Amino acid sequence: MNENERREELTRIIAEDSQNIDEILKLSHKLAALDNNNVRFSVDASVIDRLGTELVARHETAVSELIKNSYESDARSTSINF
Repeated sequence: MNENERREELTRIIAEDSQNIDEILKLSHKLAALDNNNVRFSVDASVIDRLGTELVARHETAVSELIKNSYESDARSTSINF
């Protein structure tokens, strides 16, 4: 399967079965392997959880960070549900 066929297959799966995460990740990984111009890396979910816990220990700080991130990304709207 060439690059274009993989892209088409990935697009089809996302459109028809967006909950099929395993297949989406598999095809995404194969596409990324074909890209020699960019460096790719992955992060374990426990690392993300640990970073979040250690960097934003208080709830007030977390809400403040969400608002700041929205502002910095020029979001048109932001919704925070408690």
